[in-house]
Amino acid sequence: MKKTTILSIAIVLIAMMGSCTSKSRAKANLKTDIDSLSYAYGANYTEGLIPYLEQMGVDSTQLKDFIKGWIEGASLKTDDKEMSAYLIGVDIGKMVGGEWFDGINQQIFGNDPANSLSKNNFMAGLLSRYSIKMLKWIFLLREDT
Repeated sequence: MKKTTILSIAIVLIAMMGSCTSKSRAKANLKTDIDSLSYAYGANYTEGLIPYLEQMGVDSTQLKDFIKGWIEGASLKTDDKEMSAYLIGVDIGKMVGGEWFDGINQQIFGNDPANSLSKNNFMAGLLSRYSIKMLKWIFLLREDT
């Protein structure tokens, strides 16, 4: 009974999504009940995506790039620690070089377009506090406590 209910829900969701297909979307290969269930769950998990993208500053002109990144990100191995560390660095770098830097500039200079901090020098000062060797020591000290 439970399997039948889940399959019925999946079929209804697939039928609803069927009218929304386009050439730019990934093609589903629905040969088994598990394939259909996988598709239905994927379709269902998009709820809230548009407001999140808007919150993150992605607009309709950037959707092609977003989809490309989304597909590439989903294909990454979840156990690739080096890639995970790199992507975390990219996220933090965007935040520091964007929101933080802009906020500090705003606090110091207001809306004066003639004055601005140097982003290169700001980042150099920030990174001067953390060499790889120093960060390793910090991690080691935290592991001992």
